[in-house]
Amino acid sequence: GTQSDADDDLDGTNDGAQAGGEGTESLSGLFTLTPGQEPQIGDESFPGGAQDDTDPQDDANGNMTIDFGFVPVNSVGSSVFFDMNDDGIQMGANEVGIPNVPVQLFADLDGDGTPETLVGETTTNDDGIYFFDNLPNGTYNVVIPSLPDGTGATSGTSSDDPTDAAVQNGEEQLDGTVASAPFDLTAGSNPTEAGGFPGDDQDDAEETNGNMTIDFGFLPNMSVGSTVFYDVDDNGVQDLTNPLEYGIAGVTVNLYFDANGDGMIDGLELTAIETTTTDADGNYFFDNLAPGDYQVGVLPATDAPVASSTQSDADDDLDGTNDGAQAGGEGTESLSGLFTLTPGQEPQIGDESFPGGAQDDTDPQSDENGN
Repeated sequence: GTQSDADDDLDGTNDGAQAGGEGTESLSGLFTLTPGQEPQIGDESFPGGAQDDTDPQDDANGNMTIDFGFVPVNSVGSSVFFDMNDDGIQMGANEVGIPNVPVQLFADLDGDGTPETLVGETTTNDDGIYFFDNLPNGTYNVVIPSLPDGTGATSGTSSDDPTDAAVQNGEEQLDGTVASAPFDLTAGSNPTEAGGFPGDDQDDAEETNGNMTIDFGFLPNMSVGSTVFYDVDDNGVQDLTNPLEYGIAGVTVNLYFDANGDGMIDGLELTAIETTTTDADGNYFFDNLAPGDYQVGVLPATDAPVASSTQSDADDDLDGTNDGAQAGGEGTESLSGLFTLTPGQEPQIGDESFPGGAQDDTDPQSDENGN
């Protein structure tokens, strides 16, 4: 910063300099105290100037102009969270923070408006909160190096306004990172957060020296699965009281994705994105899926080449019912209808009571994101 001559008797100006750099002792220049010649009341009008005013003699024998100015530092932080309803806002008991997510801070050190120099790295705490402090005034952005574990995409709703405490700020980049827009940190002028969102209180001791609005929302991975079973009475329902209607092991199951969102599986989409086989109980499971429209196909077992004649709507969330149909006839792939996987809105424990229904029950977020 700017240093005044300590012997110029000017009050309210910085007289210190840090020759050793940030965090080191700030030293004034050498100054001389001369009896009867030191600045008096009219020249010592800034705070601290009246300390030698007990009588005229003391005032003329004291110098109350040796001041030191220090530039306050800034901070930035807030939350990385599961955005279950894809609205860009962390709200509700199920929209919890994501722990142990790496977070990077970049600064614009050359003044070109683009923060390209890595100046800080941290990870989110158990509540998904992150925090960087001791930052000089400048232009910054926050980056998540890759999608956090258990997520498939950023929230569809975002804001490039760094003062918006409600809406998340992350945008996926071409290199696979997720970054906020550049924002300025200026001590004394940073936003005051009053929304009660997670992480907002990290700068409460120096509210206007911190920006706690840079949040990142992510859509959780989706999953789908259940059972391929012998429908002995051909009624389209797995009868758990009938010992003959058990799951069929070793059956090939294909998963198809409507990549262009046109409501059909066609063209290149006719190639399965994943394939698995049923386990010993006839159960299958696909996970780490992005939200969207899917179709499941089953290649029938040789001892049961014909699909049940009764087909349910695959998107009705009814467990234990046959969702497949064989348009090509006996022995061909049995295909479900198209169904939509929507974050936070898939059937949970009470709706998935048949075999295979517990495959997504690892935690509440996984359960309501799996069908």
